[in-house]
Amino acid sequence: MKKTLVLLTATLLLFACNKGLNDKKEIKLNTDEEKFSYMVGVNTMQSLKAIPMEINKDFFLKGLNDAFDGKELALTEDEMNEIRDRVSTKLRENQTKMIEEMKTKNLEAAKKFLEENKKNKNVKETASGLQYEILQEGQGAKPTKDNTVKVHYKGTTIDGKEFDSSYKRNEPIEFPLSGVIPGWTEGVQLMNKGSKFKFYIKPELAYGENGAGAAIEPNSLLIFEVELLDFK
Repeated sequence: MKKTLVLLTATLLLFACNKGLNDKKEIKLNTDEEKFSYMVGVNTMQSLKAIPMEINKDFFLKGLNDAFDGKELALTEDEMNEIRDRVSTKLRENQTKMIEEMKTKNLEAAKKFLEENKKNKNVKETASGLQYEILQEGQGAKPTKDNTVKVHYKGTTIDGKEFDSSYKRNEPIEFPLSGVIPGWTEGVQLMNKGSKFKFYIKPELAYGENGAGAAIEPNSLLIFEVELLDFK
């Protein structure tokens, strides 16, 4: 976060729009310099809006103009470093609090969902707590964790939001069964070639408290439809 604030500060010190343009309702961007300057302004503000900290527009523009015009600044370098550090600390604390609240909320939602879901007569549950539903029966042997499997799949979060799908890419995927999340490793071993299952994977058998990128929050329950095409 501190690095982000430093980069944004540097950007603001290097670039600014000409005075008076803000008073015009419409401007024409003709030269590369004008277009680049406008782009920098847009990108800077988009970056600032991503920071969960209120910015006073008047003081923001005052600092921008003072720096651009080379005027004496209202804050010393030490004072700016101090406020930068305080804000960075506050933002980290807010982020930590938000993540902890997210973990609790998602874990409670997952437990509630699984309690209701296992009432469905078509849903089975393993000793680990993995729930699954057989959508299509296959035939023959089942893979072990030492096999490489070839599957089609679709993954959604508890609210039905799809975060990944090999069907949409129109390309099945192959991977060692030992190299995926525990819910997959256990679940796919229950499948015969040609079968299609629906897995309800609790957070502990998925990505747990870490989550996986923006699409999968910490302690998310994941739902996968998996079709086992082949294994070797």
